[in-house]
Amino acid sequence: MSRLKKNIDQLEKDLLILSKDLSEKRKTISLNLEKDITKELSQLNMDNVIFKVSFKKNSHISIDGIDLIEFMISTNVGEELKPLSKIIS
Repeated sequence: MSRLKKNIDQLEKDLLILSKDLSEKRKTISLNLEKDITKELSQLNMDNVIFKVSFKKNSHISIDGIDLIEFMISTNVGEELKPLSKIIS
């Protein structure tokens, strides 16, 4: 039992390290995604649109890692960012 407990503890540590690494990679990639989407929207004469990727830390590690990711958008000047999933039609 003691050996299994140690094994589980080590696997949980490894999982956390990998999850944090994945999160950092996602954050780096999201910056390019934001720029690319903003550029594409600008080419559609949507110059005032702001697109951001929002990261929140999940309370537990899931199949998706430790991140809760949401795409946020503001379509008008001065408008606050809102979840893309709630304003698309």
